[in-house]
Amino acid sequence: MRGLPEGYFLIGLIALVGSLKAQPFHFLPEPKEITYQEGELFLGKPDFAYAFENKPSPNNIFAVSQCRVVLDEFRTITPALGSKGSAKLLLVKKGQDKRLDEEFAEGLIKIGEQGYIIRVDVKRITVLANTDQGIFYAMVTLKQLFEQNRRLLIPCLTIIDYPSLAIRAWQDDVSRGPIPSLDFLKEEVKRLAQYKLNAFTLYTENVFKYASHPDIAPADGLSQEDLRVLVAYAKQYHVDVIGNQQSFGHMEKILKIPAYAPLAETPSVLSPAVEGTYTLLKDWYEELTPLYPSPYFLINCDEVGGLGNGPAKSLLATKTKADIYADHINRIYQLLKPYDKKVMMWGDIALHSPEILSQLPKDIIMVPWDYAPAASYLPEINPIKEAGFPFFVAPGISNWNRIWPNMSAAFANIQQFVWDGKEAGAEGVILTTWDDDGLSLFENNWMPLIWGAARCWRPLPADQADAQADFIGLFDKYFYQLPEKSLGQLYFDISALGSYPVIQGLANQLTWEDLIQPELPWTSAQIQEATLRTNELQTQLADLKVINHNQINSTVAAELALEWISWILQKRMIQRYIADHLKTQDIQPEPLDRLLTNLRGNLLKLRAKYQLLYKNENRSYYLDQNSSKFDQELARIIGINERVIITPDDDPFKTLRSVTLQTLLPGSQIVFTTDGSDPQENSTIYQVPVFMDHTGTIKARVIQDGQLGAVSARSVYVHDGLVEGIQLVYPFAPQYAGNGLVTLVDHQSGSSNFRDGRWLGFEGKDLIATLKLNAPTTLQTVEISFLANQSSWIFLPKKIQLEGSEDGVHYTKVGEQNWPLNKDDGETEIRKASFLLPDTPYTSLRISAENVGVNPDWHASPGAPCWLFTDEITLTTRH
Repeated sequence: MRGLPEGYFLIGLIALVGSLKAQPFHFLPEPKEITYQEGELFLGKPDFAYAFENKPSPNNIFAVSQCRVVLDEFRTITPALGSKGSAKLLLVKKGQDKRLDEEFAEGLIKIGEQGYIIRVDVKRITVLANTDQGIFYAMVTLKQLFEQNRRLLIPCLTIIDYPSLAIRAWQDDVSRGPIPSLDFLKEEVKRLAQYKLNAFTLYTENVFKYASHPDIAPADGLSQEDLRVLVAYAKQYHVDVIGNQQSFGHMEKILKIPAYAPLAETPSVLSPAVEGTYTLLKDWYEELTPLYPSPYFLINCDEVGGLGNGPAKSLLATKTKADIYADHINRIYQLLKPYDKKVMMWGDIALHSPEILSQLPKDIIMVPWDYAPAASYLPEINPIKEAGFPFFVAPGISNWNRIWPNMSAAFANIQQFVWDGKEAGAEGVILTTWDDDGLSLFENNWMPLIWGAARCWRPLPADQADAQADFIGLFDKYFYQLPEKSLGQLYFDISALGSYPVIQGLANQLTWEDLIQPELPWTSAQIQEATLRTNELQTQLADLKVINHNQINSTVAAELALEWISWILQKRMIQRYIADHLKTQDIQPEPLDRLLTNLRGNLLKLRAKYQLLYKNENRSYYLDQNSSKFDQELARIIGINERVIITPDDDPFKTLRSVTLQTLLPGSQIVFTTDGSDPQENSTIYQVPVFMDHTGTIKARVIQDGQLGAVSARSVYVHDGLVEGIQLVYPFAPQYAGNGLVTLVDHQSGSSNFRDGRWLGFEGKDLIATLKLNAPTTLQTVEISFLANQSSWIFLPKKIQLEGSEDGVHYTKVGEQNWPLNKDDGETEIRKASFLLPDTPYTSLRISAENVGVNPDWHASPGAPCWLFTDEITLTTRH
């Protein structure tokens, strides 16, 4: 319309006046109440005056600037401060206009401290609120109203609006990788306050530059001045910056510094048995808390695995681990008491050990967190509520360790958790982002955070089927100003690419996977299917014209995500090519070189775009670490022709293993060792398969033109022969596959880390394993190991049964153990089931372990399929 003559515009507008009646308008977040009346307000006069009932505060003048952004775009009007009598917009606070106070007495009670009333009649727009914060939220709603009325004709209406939850916060993880620049932190505040979020916290481990401990933070960490400026900036947007300092676990970056190592309970947990821990925390709080005027302070104190394994072990003689944890929280509570803060803490440890709750002050605010979709989160909320604690809830946006957030998981988790929290009486919500592996970009996070803002203002139960689709339309309209096409839906479609098995979960880790995978499970057709869909989405994104150029970096971030996924699929196709031709040794140099050259070039482009977006958001800290991941991948691609591929035979139960050595292209000379030393020029030259009769490590390298290549190494397991084969009724999960079936009898016990590659994991399935012995054998004992980590959904089996067979067909029961299902103390447990056997020569054994099935009702995520983890089966023969 800007290109039309002004007179033409007004003629067309007058012609529409008679036909335009009150049309439904939509806002983000949606107001509680909108009623429409007869008539319209025309804003088309050259002077658009706005006025205040009383002398305006700086906050109110700033609030008006929110909708002036839109009004200034209208060429036919000029917004300016005017007199009350001529004003088209009048801003009034309770107590300034007796007539309005009486007319809206009931509404003023309903809207509380943060709500507002907007009335549009044929003469003017009147905004009424109890506080400056209410005036601000009215202005951002009015801004959206103006954006929906570009013809300057607004139907008469009344909006009465207020939040369902008082505190609506988001968290930026500034400690596990990127540290945002001050400008970007301001941008977070500016954007998210438009959707009525009103609190912000920076998850802090080691990134604040303490004057008393200058060796902790990186050089460009957060300074006192940064926080002062951020707090002042956020205040004008009515955003409270909540103090935050991790105060128990996740301390590995600090505890690895020699001066702080004596404070360690474990490499990542401060010890409550060392008094220096409290000296350190006292120093921190003295510096940090005055910088945060917020009444709240989040001490975190989550995930303290290993408590009692270090100096605090001495306390276990008279106390439980729960007692030790509670004592630590109470010490922190006392340290913060002089600063008059409402102490907040994550609720995971107390939920696992409810006896902790009875030992803590009842004014501590508990924050249960859960990031997985669930039908209900009341099992996490109710124990805290029933114990008498105030609480927030903390859903997550599922952005961590991923190329792109899991939108479906984030939307479902946020909607249900916020609803359950509101219904149960939560004081607020913290929408969490986490950076975990350090690669995350905040520009990917706007849509799930704004969905969270909408649900915090106006929670909805999960049965509101249209809520997500309605939101996407509003997100497109207000965040991107896209009237027709949808970036919001495209963002969901990008997320859905993670459902393709070849790019499962869009995990960052897929980027660094080995190019040489002889047993690659994906077919060319599967890779091509995901590639075609990714290409379609890239075309759609290129076709979308983004009008709101302030948000351009977020669309570039989406471009990066699709290019990243496309690169992984390109790599997948090369993996398939190599796997198909490796066994027959017919890889051709020229085609391979073309494939790898293209892969390298696209990786460099990917790296450059990632660095650009990273720098737009963040300080320089951690960019080198992230860039090095791309550089290392590039080096692996460049050096692939020198790589020696070490391939044991495919039967790990053999007592004599054959191992082949080869390169991608035939003709290279290979030298190798089997004694653990690095091969040299005079080492054994590979000519025929190597036979190994004991477990060991083969190392090999290429010699070309007198130059030694990089060392390749592989551990080769050689079986002891007692068990010659294992069969399972139900397969283990591919992500927890250990070294295959032989994992159960390879004499390598799994650690307390279930990701260590030595455990077999079964999701919702039982372990039913038949072990075939190499000869009739009289055994004395059989022992089976299981792991439990209930917070990770891993439970001990309910029942373990051992059967033996003399002929491999007919089995008799040897023994059975029943393990009761009890809530653990938050620690990982490894438990062994042992059986004494009769003096019978068995040829086969059958071991059955019954999975709990689903997480119990008292679990943080009840009803979800739980896991059974097993590792070593130890057979002891009679002598």
